[in-house]
Amino acid sequence: FIIFSAPTDSTSGVNWETTQEENLFTALAAENLKTKLNKKRTHKVKSRCEATVFLLRHCEKSGDVTDREGSDHCNYQGFERSQYYADLFGDDDDSRWPSPSYIYSFKPKRSDHFNFREYESMKPLASKLNIEINSQYGQTDHSHLASEVFSLLRKGHLCGKIIVISWKREEIGDLARHFGCGPSHGCPIDYPFGEFDKGWQLKYVYDPPMIYSEAHYNSSPLLSASSSSSSSKHPFSLSYYSGKNERRSQQPSSVKTELSVEKNWGVYGTVVDMNFDPLCYSKTAGDYTSNGTDSGGNWILKN
Repeated sequence: FIIFSAPTDSTSGVNWETTQEENLFTALAAENLKTKLNKKRTHKVKSRCEATVFLLRHCEKSGDVTDREGSDHCNYQGFERSQYYADLFGDDDDSRWPSPSYIYSFKPKRSDHFNFREYESMKPLASKLNIEINSQYGQTDHSHLASEVFSLLRKGHLCGKIIVISWKREEIGDLARHFGCGPSHGCPIDYPFGEFDKGWQLKYVYDPPMIYSEAHYNSSPLLSASSSSSSSKHPFSLSYYSGKNERRSQQPSSVKTELSVEKNWGVYGTVVDMNFDPLCYSKTAGDYTSNGTDSGGNWILKN
């Protein structure tokens, strides 16, 4: 057998095997976005409706975290992380992110046991907001979960709202692709091994505007020269062209009707740091003082 290493461009350092994999997963995600969301009718949703799906990994699990029935749980630090997550979401000015309207977690039932880590990661947040955790979906249900969320999007039920989902690490990349988000959209292929502190934000925008500033337009010799003999307002100036709708309004009514089907959902993925610092959070909870404390875990009292 002859073994070849992955081809690499010696001048650019590009690993073409990785690039091809990214292209493949981007194509899969784009197809899901097209067929499962954009190909179906969106009901009376205004342009620039925004909604975010927030994907998280479950809590830490190292150590003895299996109970006598064989079920798996978060470890001590993992429970502390789950309480920290609850503090990140809220409608007050001190919260980092807005309160979710829906919370999902990976189905606890596995082939031969139960694993409650994803559910436990969301429990403090759900209790704080009095929201029921939907834990009916698992590894083979990515398409069904995406369809449920896409239905909420198309009906306009998620405008200005977020969904938080706690999932199994190995399945987060595939779930994101079912949600229509691949590498070119901002969602990595996989969630890194050994990582717990990354969150994936999938922002959906309906009929996203194409915004061009007048300053940028006027600074371009090619563009500014082409309009020297035309109207002072160019179709790509911010004051004139804020999105597809405004451009359509200049078309005859017959053309306007035909173009209305062009309205689509766009998805934009962003990976963020959750910034969980166990010592900092324990100090905030009162576990460490100048005189010391007899016992820690004061964050448990919040549950």
